[in-house]
Amino acid sequence: MNRHIIRTSLLLLAVMAFVVLGSEAFAGGAGIYSWNPPTTNVDGSKCTNLAGYRLYWGTESGNYSHSMNVSACAGCPEPTGTEEEIGCIGGLTPGTTYYVAVKAYNTSGGESGYSNEVVDVMSPPSSPLGNIYLGGASIAIVDGNDLNLISHCFGVSILGSSCNYTKLTQWKSCEPADTNGDGKVDGVDLADVAGNFGRQQ
Repeated sequence: MNRHIIRTSLLLLAVMAFVVLGSEAFAGGAGIYSWNPPTTNVDGSKCTNLAGYRLYWGTESGNYSHSMNVSACAGCPEPTGTEEEIGCIGGLTPGTTYYVAVKAYNTSGGESGYSNEVVDVMSPPSSPLGNIYLGGASIAIVDGNDLNLISHCFGVSILGSSCNYTKLTQWKSCEPADTNGDGKVDGVDLADVAGNFGRQQ
């Protein structure tokens, strides 16, 4: 798991200025990214019309092939700057390096420049696939302990509206159960565990 805390100054040529504060990459292909909302425009005037964010990512620095919208915080459109926004990306390829940045946009559709860029390497999932409970004698075999973890975590997600700190706390204990790294524990993950039941490393 990679943890980056980045605090840098940023020169932007567009609407609002801010930086990504940190990121956390989970084995299997899920990433969590956080930042403080901008409070001023680049000309120093107060930011009063913040509408949301766009999270961008790709496999080359500065070349972002994917994006997603992230809703603005409850304190917007006049944030104090103390809030911490988060965006959750699932379905990233294990073993691949990703470059991630974010832009803010206002109610008129104007965008800021990119924030600073963070770099995450997605760790490979546990092996054999489905060996998600790594405790005691279960560490080398897909067994009932793995099925119990799937059952306990089934339905846990960090995507969309469930991308918040309460869900993230729950996600951290359930993340191994997301065998395909799409950001949710569902039937695909259950099939991975059941299909490899009894398999040993």
